[in-house]
Formats: sequence, structure tokens, C-alpha cells
Amino acid sequence: MLVYRLCSKEEIDRIFKEKDFTNVGTSGKEFIKEPGEDDLNTHFYESDKMYIHFFPKLVNLFYLYLEKGMYICYYDIPEEILNSYIGKGEYLDFFVHQAHIMVDEFAIESKRINFDYLKQVDLITKDIDIDDYFADESIDDFCKTIYEEGKISSLRL
Repeated sequence: MLVYRLCSKEEIDRIFKEKDFTNVGTSGKEFIKEPGEDDLNTHFYESDKMYIHFFPKLVNLFYLYLEKGMYICYYDIPEEILNSYIGKGEYLDFFVHQAHIMVDEFAIESKRINFDYLKQVDLITKDIDIDDYFADESIDDFCKTIYEEGKISSLRL
């Protein structure tokens, strides 16, 4: 199943250098809350493991900030892996910026991600707003593909 992730240049550089995801993501201990603290998602984390978050829909990336210089990554991850790590994350609503909503997402152990799952990487060349997406449901005018299934473009990462 195709899933989506927003990445920094540092993460992209690490992925292409190492061709491995063991050191990519966030430590589970960053997500484990103390009693009384609000959980922002429904995932279960182990403190000594790394996790990478993905969205099931491209439009979900707009809960984050799609700024120039960031990267949109497209992964095709087997459903048996996705089904083991599905949950919900809390984000500000697109339209009612003071309301929070729960959104489907996957928090997958980094070591479960294989480089072969990465299908495409697009560099965001100008900031993208949710209104830009809803205007024609395409972000092609805001991105440049720098990686596509085994091919790296001449554009330097």
C-alpha cells in the first residue's frame, strides 16, 4: 500500500547514504508520556526502538508544514506491516485551526522499513498550502522528483 512521509534534508541524506532505516525516525522514548500527560496519538512505543510515521493519504501531509526544502517520500509498504502499526494521531484541523482531530497514521519500527519500499522522493520547491492542493489535487507545480524507483536525478540531494 502506498503511504507518505514528510522528511528533512538530513533524513534524506541519511537514507541515501546508508540505504538503511535503522537510524531514521524518532526514539520511542520521545513518545512515551508520563502519567497525567496528554497522548497525541494511539500508538504503542517501546523506549529502546526507533519509529517512523507515515500517512495513508497524500492530503494528510498538510497537517504538517510543506515548506520549500522539505521532501515528500512515497513508500509502498506491505499491508501486513502497516496493519501491525496503524493508529491515530492528533492534529490541528485544516479548516478550523483551533480544533483538533484524530487522523489515521502508521508508526512503524524503523528496522521494519526496507529501502526497496521507497518508490519516490519529491523536493518541495515552493511552500504548499492546503488550498493549493484542493484547487486541483496536484502538487506537481510545487515539487521536483529527485528519486524514482532506483534512479536518482541529476539534481543534487
